[in-house]
Amino acid sequence: MVGRRNVSCALALLTAAALAGCSRPARAPRMEVHDLMSQTVARSTGLEESFTVGDVTGGSETNPLWTPQVGNDAFRAALERSLQANRMLAAMPDSARYVVFARLLEVERPVVGLAMRVAPRIAYRVIERGVPGEVFREEITTSYVAQFEESPLGAERLRLANEGAIRESIREFLNRFRDVWLARLGPPSDPPPAAEAEAQPS
Repeated sequence: MVGRRNVSCALALLTAAALAGCSRPARAPRMEVHDLMSQTVARSTGLEESFTVGDVTGGSETNPLWTPQVGNDAFRAALERSLQANRMLAAMPDSARYVVFARLLEVERPVVGLAMRVAPRIAYRVIERGVPGEVFREEITTSYVAQFEESPLGAERLRLANEGAIRESIREFLNRFRDVWLARLGPPSDPPPAAEAEAQPS
């Protein structure tokens, strides 16, 4: 019994070492979402260059001797890059009309596996400066699966899954925010009827 328990512990340690050997944190450029809001920004006043990112919390720094994580700084940078890629990020944070906050509530991730599935639950909030209440508030759960073909190394595969899951979360946040924004604007008004041409003298 003791021998079997020792073997199980040794296997667990070897597995963890193989997975975490060269763990590296998630990279902001790999979590960035491009060109999702361009049409909405183009036809809606008040969105272009009107946003900044406030507090981003709940992330964890990566210990090279353990599993890859998503840090607050990388998550914040990914949000900023995504807003900028969609023409929503203000050039100067102090001039922004809206502030986006994000809190990483929990993350489901595997310890081992050929396919690594990561599923974060993130609370997003958007406020308008100087206005009581919130423009947007939702908890969003998404997931991403990194396949063995993407990397044979477990630690790198888990990092790819982390990055993909946060990218999908930011994408879903932008999609849901767009829906809320358009609902606030209401249906587009019909264009005024064209003026009738004046009768030409004969």
